Amino acid sequence: MVSQVSSEVPRPAKLPVVGTTWVRRGFAYWARRVLMTGFVVVVFGGFLALLLYGFSDLVSGLPGGWRAVCDVAYWLLTAAGGAWGWARARRQVREAMAAPPTPAEARARASSAQSAAPGRAMAGRLPVAVLFPFLAPLLAWFLGLLLAGALVRQLPAEITARRALER
Repeated sequence: MVSQVSSEVPRPAKLPVVGTTWVRRGFAYWARRVLMTGFVVVVFGGFLALLLYGFSDLVSGLPGGWRAVCDVAYWLLTAAGGAWGWARARRQVREAMAAPPTPAEARARASSAQSAAPGRAMAGRLPVAVLFPFLAPLLAWFLGLLLAGALVRQLPAEITARRALER
């Protein structure tokens, strides 16, 4: 006699952003990933453009030579921030794919990040006001981080979920 537990089909884990579409990885999976990443890139890209314009407007009162130096330095700093974010995210994805966390570790990380978010949001308001000139490079760093993490074929969370489903 077959037990009821062994005859049940295991349910796949519902992952953030992709839900349960990661199992078949069809059109719905790729559409979700592309639309979510595209939306975030457009929104943060718009913020980045506003910050770059704001800085350019801020230094518009400087003499011609100094204004050009400030603009070029700011653009280079912003590009360096984007490259640094990209490199950091690729390293994190590589490490996560080499040794994905167990489902319990993943839940613990997500829980600790969610409980810390309100405090981080409140603590981040004053530095944002003080560090306005450095916001564009930081935003470019974040965009690099986001794009490098999003432009992988298989998300690290999928590896963990697939291993759990196979067990």
